[in-house]
Amino acid sequence: MTSVGLRTRDVDVARDEIARLFCPHQLRPAGKGLDVRMKAHTLGKVDLVGLDYGHTVRITPGELGTFYLAQLPLHGSARIRFGRDTVTSTSGVAAVLSPDDPVDMIWAEGTPQLLCRIDRSALDEEFRLLTGEEPNTPVRFRPVMSVGDRGGRTWMTQLRRSWQLSTKQPSDGAPDGVGDLLTSLLLLQPHNHSALLLRAANDVGITRRAMHWMENRVAEPVSIPEVAAGVGVGVRALQRAFRNELDTTPLAWLKRRRLEIARERLRSARPGSATVTSVAAGVGLSHLGRFALEYHALFGENPSDTLAAQAIVVGS
Repeated sequence: MTSVGLRTRDVDVARDEIARLFCPHQLRPAGKGLDVRMKAHTLGKVDLVGLDYGHTVRITPGELGTFYLAQLPLHGSARIRFGRDTVTSTSGVAAVLSPDDPVDMIWAEGTPQLLCRIDRSALDEEFRLLTGEEPNTPVRFRPVMSVGDRGGRTWMTQLRRSWQLSTKQPSDGAPDGVGDLLTSLLLLQPHNHSALLLRAANDVGITRRAMHWMENRVAEPVSIPEVAAGVGVGVRALQRAFRNELDTTPLAWLKRRRLEIARERLRSARPGSATVTSVAAGVGLSHLGRFALEYHALFGENPSDTLAAQAIVVGS
């Protein structure tokens, strides 16, 4: 993760620095000048940005071209012309802008916004992973996302959490769950290929997304409702999918996967670099005695034996 900040009253500096993150655009203050504050975190192909121009401005980037942009005013309002649509965005209504329509925006004075910039290539790849096929036309989202609706509320909660974690973690870290923003946006916000995604949201798709979600949080305590919310389905649908596809439960699958990851880490550890306790803690298994019993039941040896055998192999 890399982070950048900006504080300036200079229109040219603001336009040029913000364009580095987004795209070239026209920036026209309404008459009071600017007082720009920006903080941005780049997480692979997703950028999380807090931006406030301080005063009323008009921003005209034209077509975004290479990225999607979701933006939510924390206060105030913004009026956005997007292709043939006009969106008035407030703290209860986010705007979701797709790459291929021209954009022209007026941000009112006192409108700090939380922005999520997503590379077009990253969203296309996520679509392929979810459906197994390419969209026959580019994904184009409904430009209005109501934060009061279940889908909008869920996605904005994920966005805010990712932003909060990004501001707390060091620059060389990356908060968990950022990749989930793409999956959830495709599943929760209507677009021109929603019907195809709904057909793909069968038991296979649900289990695949849930396994990915849980493995990204292998060291964290998780609950069934959290997993279900994370992949955009109900608890019963999640449980049914795991039973039908894997003949198990989500948490039973997670326990086994934690043990498998622990074994992988014990077998690859260099001498002195890990202990059984640290490896167990690293996969969220804090009760060492229970970990040893379950490990032995699954693999037929104690975790300490696995670690000792690896030390012998490396030292031989």
